[in-house]
Amino acid sequence: SKRKLLLDEWASVSKCIKFQPIDEIKDYFGVKFALYFSWLGFYTHMLIPAAIVGLLCLIYGIATVKTDPLIRDICTKDIIMCPRCDIHCDYWKIGESCLYSKIQHFIDNPATIFFAVFMSFWATLYLKLWKRYSAEIAHRWGLTGFDLQAEPPRPEYLLRLANAKKKKLNVITQLQEPVVPFWRVKL
Repeated sequence: SKRKLLLDEWASVSKCIKFQPIDEIKDYFGVKFALYFSWLGFYTHMLIPAAIVGLLCLIYGIATVKTDPLIRDICTKDIIMCPRCDIHCDYWKIGESCLYSKIQHFIDNPATIFFAVFMSFWATLYLKLWKRYSAEIAHRWGLTGFDLQAEPPRPEYLLRLANAKKKKLNVITQLQEPVVPFWRVKL
């Protein structure tokens, strides 16, 4: 069954590296869910290069913390700084902020500027590639000009409607329509 196939091929931790079976998701859950999961998978794959570049920038910050001249000045020189406030604050040595300066250098270093520029290009590339991928999916599924509001109901819901015992008068059409209790629809 499709449910068993999705359980084996999709809803398994061991299959998280594989591409998602989007067509099967569409057949079982509908177009809205399939489009969401296709976007989620695409976004996750596109985040891999961004994460690698971000990690390299962090490693650069860690590797250059000992050679940075500003950090060296803060940690080695015995400079006395003015009080931080006007009342009840004493003079302090700049070396007291050595640890904070090193931690700040990990994430705020010259590579951060490169990462910001990279992320702006990455975002532009991501949007262009997503438009291309979503257009490919829409064409494959025949969704061009498709209205998500007019999506046909799932077969399970139609079966529940057919088996519904309670009927209610529709004030617009003046016809008796089957009613499925709210909690049954949500299950």
